[in-house]
Amino acid sequence: HSEAKQLVQSQIGLVKILLVIDDLMPLRGAQLEPLYRALIFILGCLSKSGIYQVSWLYFLLYFRFIQEIEHALGLGPTKQCPLREFLTIYIKNIFLNQVLAEINKEIEGVTKASDPLKILANADTMKTLGVQRPLLQSTVIVEKTAQDLVHLMQDLSAYSDQFLNMVCVKLQEYKDTCTVAYRGIAQSDEKLVISASWAKDDDITRLLKSLPNWINMAQPKQLRPKREEEEDFIRAAFGKESEVLIGNLGDKLIPQQEIMRDVSDLKALANMHESLEWLAGRMKAAFSNLPTAQTLSPGQDSHANTDLPLVSEQIMQTLSELARSFQEMADRCLLVLHLEVRVHCFHYLIPLAKQGNYAIVANVESMDYDPLVVRLNKDISAIEEAMSASLQQHKFQYIFEGLGHLISCILINGAQYFKRISESGIKKMCRNIFILQQNLTNITMSREADLDFARQYYEMLYNTADELLNLVVDQGVKYTELEYIYALSLLHRSQTGIGDQTTQNMRLQRLKEIICEQAAIKQATKDKKITTV
Repeated sequence: HSEAKQLVQSQIGLVKILLVIDDLMPLRGAQLEPLYRALIFILGCLSKSGIYQVSWLYFLLYFRFIQEIEHALGLGPTKQCPLREFLTIYIKNIFLNQVLAEINKEIEGVTKASDPLKILANADTMKTLGVQRPLLQSTVIVEKTAQDLVHLMQDLSAYSDQFLNMVCVKLQEYKDTCTVAYRGIAQSDEKLVISASWAKDDDITRLLKSLPNWINMAQPKQLRPKREEEEDFIRAAFGKESEVLIGNLGDKLIPQQEIMRDVSDLKALANMHESLEWLAGRMKAAFSNLPTAQTLSPGQDSHANTDLPLVSEQIMQTLSELARSFQEMADRCLLVLHLEVRVHCFHYLIPLAKQGNYAIVANVESMDYDPLVVRLNKDISAIEEAMSASLQQHKFQYIFEGLGHLISCILINGAQYFKRISESGIKKMCRNIFILQQNLTNITMSREADLDFARQYYEMLYNTADELLNLVVDQGVKYTELEYIYALSLLHRSQTGIGDQTTQNMRLQRLKEIICEQAAIKQATKDKKITTV
């Protein structure tokens, strides 16, 4: 006892004690009573020094010492030695409660903070975990706690369900914590901001997840299967997304309270995405090797491997559902970020056309970039800075890829809202498009040719209405019929001496005929190529 009391405080001391106990194992009968008392004393001391030391000692005691003691005493299955009885009562009544209290204290230390989504793990932790982007400290602690409980379950296999139930409870509590934190960011005045509302919409989410830019995130660029006309395929996908978002919003002006103005909130969502995706992956890896009745082959002994006790189907189902919930929450955060930067584009660019004055006479002041465009560029740059530090590169690309296409669509679609536009107004619009293109090119490191498409659309407006129709004949159809109608209607509102509404209707009819003729020529050319081949 005196030696044990001095040695019990250290791991080296524990090893020495166990070696002494091992020397005593040949003892028989009444000589074993001092050994009982020594082991019980050691366990009592260890219970104050950490749950994992107790687990380690109990593992050795249970699988080696107790069985040998009972064998030496000739005890049958109906009668247990006092040490086994003591340990059973101790674990049920004291140890399990100590484990729960200890993990509660550890988790609450990081989840009960004033803003748990903004407390990140330190650089040493990130290096140890081998992650590329910051993780939430709370996520790291919760994952560590779950792993520790799995290790305890392996050491104390008789109590595996109790430990896994603790894992389920703690993960569910953390899921609830993350849900509350997410709502704190995504809600404004008890109402979801537009990006979060769209991300919650099943139809929009299903569409976004079906597009190649979402699917490609799972594959490095060099490993993706080659597709003929890949650029056209991707552009068509961006077009589908732009069409849905523009159609979903209509011509609604977006008030400030329906966007996320604080970039730190977007950064918190990015951190939550990376953290919850990492947690979901770690959970799947940790729990995939746990055997259940269904995973055992016929005739296989469920106790053949004492390191991996049999787990109930219900608990495994709960763990799988929790892992899936964390992945879904991570996906939603990324979708919100993808949509939020697009909502910012709507927020600034729709008022530009609806409320801006582009029927201007050139002077130095009026030819400055539109303040709304300047503010949009500032927002995009701030979001880019936050995302580049918080998201892995392929996810960062997902946020900004296709943004130029959407901006182009918003600007072209906005032609219907201008009351009038002058040559100076056209020039100003082209300047606006240029600085948007320049900013996006610096972010995506690509040409952002879709914005050339928008610039060329507004350059068409330098022509008269009749000249525009001739341009379509000479250069072919580049825009949709509706987009040409917007252009002709804007020219009709803006230019003088080009005829009345009857004349305008004739032009619109001629436009329809030209588009049909061009489509027929294109189809004939295509058929000729097929015949030649």
